Amino acid sequence: MAQKTHDFSPEKMTNICRKIVQVNIRWKIFDKASIFREFFRFIWERIIVCSTGRKPVRYRRLSRRSSSSPVAMEEVEGYGVGGGEGDPLTATCTGYDSDSDLVTLKISILGDCQIGKTSFVEHIDYYRVTDEPGLIRPSKNVDIKYVGDEQEKRCLQMKGLNLMDKTLVVRGARIAFRIWDVGGDHSSFDQIPLACKDAVAILFMFDLTSRSTLNNVISWYTEARKWNQTAIPILIGTKFDDFVQLPPDIQWSVVTQARTYAKAMKATLFFSSSTHNINVNKIFKFIMAKLFNLPWSVKRNLTIGEPIIDFYLCPHRKINGAAAVQRPDSFGRFGKFGGKYVPETLMHALDELETAFNSLATDQDFQKEQDGILRDYVGRESPLYFAERLTEHYKRPDGEGPMIYLKREDLNHTGAHKINNAVAQALLAKRLGKKRIIAETGAGQHGVATATVCARFGLDCVIYMGAQDMERQALNVFRMRLLGAEVRAVHSGTATLKDATSEAIRDWVTNVETTHYILGSVAGPHPYPMMVRDFHAVIGKETRKQSLKKWGGKPDVLVACVGGGSNAMGLFHEFVDDKDVRLIGVEAAGFGLDSGKHAATLTKGEVGVLHGAMSYLLQDEDGQIVEPHSISAGLDYPGVGPEHSFLKDLGRAEYYSITDEEALEAFKRLSRLEGIIPALETAHALAYLEKLCPTLPNGTKVVLNCSGRGDKDVQTAIKYLKV
Repeated sequence: MAQKTHDFSPEKMTNICRKIVQVNIRWKIFDKASIFREFFRFIWERIIVCSTGRKPVRYRRLSRRSSSSPVAMEEVEGYGVGGGEGDPLTATCTGYDSDSDLVTLKISILGDCQIGKTSFVEHIDYYRVTDEPGLIRPSKNVDIKYVGDEQEKRCLQMKGLNLMDKTLVVRGARIAFRIWDVGGDHSSFDQIPLACKDAVAILFMFDLTSRSTLNNVISWYTEARKWNQTAIPILIGTKFDDFVQLPPDIQWSVVTQARTYAKAMKATLFFSSSTHNINVNKIFKFIMAKLFNLPWSVKRNLTIGEPIIDFYLCPHRKINGAAAVQRPDSFGRFGKFGGKYVPETLMHALDELETAFNSLATDQDFQKEQDGILRDYVGRESPLYFAERLTEHYKRPDGEGPMIYLKREDLNHTGAHKINNAVAQALLAKRLGKKRIIAETGAGQHGVATATVCARFGLDCVIYMGAQDMERQALNVFRMRLLGAEVRAVHSGTATLKDATSEAIRDWVTNVETTHYILGSVAGPHPYPMMVRDFHAVIGKETRKQSLKKWGGKPDVLVACVGGGSNAMGLFHEFVDDKDVRLIGVEAAGFGLDSGKHAATLTKGEVGVLHGAMSYLLQDEDGQIVEPHSISAGLDYPGVGPEHSFLKDLGRAEYYSITDEEALEAFKRLSRLEGIIPALETAHALAYLEKLCPTLPNGTKVVLNCSGRGDKDVQTAIKYLKV
């Protein structure tokens, strides 16, 4: 079959050019005529405004043409009868019958300065959704500009707001998107309520090549959600074309953090480039698909160097009919507490640690190895022991009273709960290829546990310990050195746990490439509070199973001491969502709460930042740390884990305090009634039973976490007890 050819001779080309010029001339004449038309319309409508007192609203109107024809757009001015009172910008319809089908929707754009927001918006194409299910076709590129009163526009721009309009057709219905772009400086936060209220979608944007702009997404998101809980959240990383030029390890680090943030926000994550128009239009296609229930295929591209779209569906857990609170969110925050307040030097190490932790959570080989060591080496599961004589001691004259059980973490290898976390983190360090381990310790139990696992796995070990704690915990210092660890005395400050932790962090900053920091409590920067809690969660899981076996139900009350709070969170975590189980943490009141010599952080502290996380702290009016005091080295800490702070503010957990004198009496009481010498830390929780038990109904099941044994505290107790 002969192929048809087209003859484009110079003569025909000249005729075509003439026609194009003629069309252009006609269009210019029409355009000038439209100016006069708009002028007369302006005069006429101003007369109406004067007589009615109603302020006109500008919006775009599509001409009535076939849907397959190019869409002409013209600016018209009408009178808003919808939207908020006195807010013409939210009007959704006008007095024009021809525009009765126009729908106005609001979209907000938030993010720092210089991240490409303006360039991003300028590359949004006009889209028409056809009648064919799920099909969205580009129709015509339309410049985006602010549609409204020029004086109003200048006013909003001065206030840190830029407004743009975009009109789209969805199966015959016209959608006017009003885009509110909030300026990126800090002063623009004042405009967030105006920009976000009633928005159908909020775009949170950051620069893929600037980690600080990604970190700041947290602040933008938190502020936006105060004013709008229902908008579709979308997280957008800009400058993708520059991002792919970065080293692969940095790319993965940014990708991991961005995905984590998106998951916490229950958002869709797009990586975009306005330069090459990567994913820019897909974002608006996605918004339309979500709003109008159109098909949308979820795409995942995990290859670095290519555009990424991640869609997260995060179903809510239900607790007694209410949605559960995610702890932490993927910003590493428990409400306002937690986070990562660390030098940039440590950000990569923390991201790497979080990625490894998340991947190993579903690694069957890792879980099998960890469970085997906990069973055969540590000696888990630890018993749930019915303290018969202690129970008898707290019976009232009528023979009624609670039943007291001890979760015997003191029977673990090394004599405390600390070994649970140390084993898991040592295995994690091996997976990361780190051969050097550092740790801080107060009472010495975490130091002993860390030295123990380092000996078990052949890792170099350095333990930082306050000089004062070394003196009162001389036995544990000897044990650490016997196990092959180097124990470094810290003489700065009060030479206690706080100072040891600070010194360990300094070491980590210096040697981050080769060293893993086995932090011993649910404190510090994310992911440590979450990670340490989860490694100790075995305590609560066993307690639930053992309770069901012993009496066919759950505990009624859980009690544990709280310094940093690891043993308490290990017990509490399993039961936080069980609202019928009371959670009670007991702090150190030292010489008394009014003495100024105590470590009752949750009772007397204020919110601040210490050791990389926001939490309650003991601090003075200038924000300087107030030195704590406790007879127990493990509770002698001016901060507390951020999750404990969160549970306190949430009202889910109760926190009380016990003095040195009360703790010493409980130390002696358990020794004589049950033949169990508890750690002085545990003795604080035991002492609170004196106040708690008289208030409990008969038969109440109380489980107290016996977090450690008291061999280490004998030398301290000798100074105070006459036996």
